[in-house]
Amino acid sequence: MTFRDHGYYGYAYLGARAASIVSLVPVVGLVGNFLSMIAKSKHTAPGEFIVTLVMTCIALLWSLVSVTAYDDTHIPYLVTAAVDFLLLVPFIVIAVILGQPLSSTTCSALPKPNRLSSLPIPEAHRVGYPTFVAAAGRPACYELMAAWGLAIALCVLFTISAVAATFLFVGKRRAEAAERKLGGSSRGGSWPLGYGPDESQIEMVPTPPEATFQRGDGDFRPPSRAGSSYAKRFDERFD
Repeated sequence: MTFRDHGYYGYAYLGARAASIVSLVPVVGLVGNFLSMIAKSKHTAPGEFIVTLVMTCIALLWSLVSVTAYDDTHIPYLVTAAVDFLLLVPFIVIAVILGQPLSSTTCSALPKPNRLSSLPIPEAHRVGYPTFVAAAGRPACYELMAAWGLAIALCVLFTISAVAATFLFVGKRRAEAAERKLGGSSRGGSWPLGYGPDESQIEMVPTPPEATFQRGDGDFRPPSRAGSSYAKRFDERFD
């Protein structure tokens, strides 16, 4: 893969993709820590955490693979934009679900548990997400706040990358159309984005031969060229 300059949309795509990878890794670690706490307390994990972990792992894998989509070499721009828009929907849902109990919770008012590796909840069959937020204590509350903020940031980042990939596709189509109109080759890249034809693709215009005069019946005329304004002006001069 060669990193070519695709303008501001290319920079926006790469920046959003790199920021997505950086944001997804902490979410995987935070949610994994919550699941470990719940498992050590011998409770059943809430479905919100399981869905969040699964979607985050999928998004992280896609973000790592789709870095190659910057140059449209392995993954087309339209496929990249479509997958990013599809990932945007579950992360919006995750951000809403995680934020419902956190929006009315003050982490500093929660007690600090003696044991950070388990939950201070009597053994039960299932622990709901609101119950976990209230019982996990102050450190876990701050971690949930961080995961919630990263989920919101991921919604923005996937939107930016999807829009940037869409504009890269539109720019590529317009460049190819302009290139065909100018008679260029589509293999050399797109001319408006800085890729013109190489020397092997340039067809040099042949230089017209020098006019030679022929002696006839007292007249000197150049070789006749039908439709040539040069020949017409020469005829008018000597007639």
